[in-house]
Amino acid sequence: MKQKNNLFLKVLLFSSLCITCNLSAAIIKISSYAISAPASLGRIKLLRDENGFYITQNGRTYFVDNDLVETRLLTMSDSQLQRVLLRAKIRVTKMSNGEFSLKLETFF
Repeated sequence: MKQKNNLFLKVLLFSSLCITCNLSAAIIKISSYAISAPASLGRIKLLRDENGFYITQNGRTYFVDNDLVETRLLTMSDSQLQRVLLRAKIRVTKMSNGEFSLKLETFF
């Protein structure tokens, strides 16, 4: 019986560790005040994780191809991005093919 309890605890610990690892990937939500987009896009959300940027529009989430994201946005750390967005906005554009592009609009 003791072996079954030990096995159960090991499985539980391993499962908890796997869940924790999957949740450790930070997803940053960009404030709507830091987004510049045409009204035709409606209400959108801009998210960032270690893979890049995502747009949420009408309940669907789209990955923004890194080739369509200004290099400065891709190379900044999260803390650098937070500081820059105090005096800048991210311009979101939806192209005719349905893909999104992102550029940094600075107001220095």
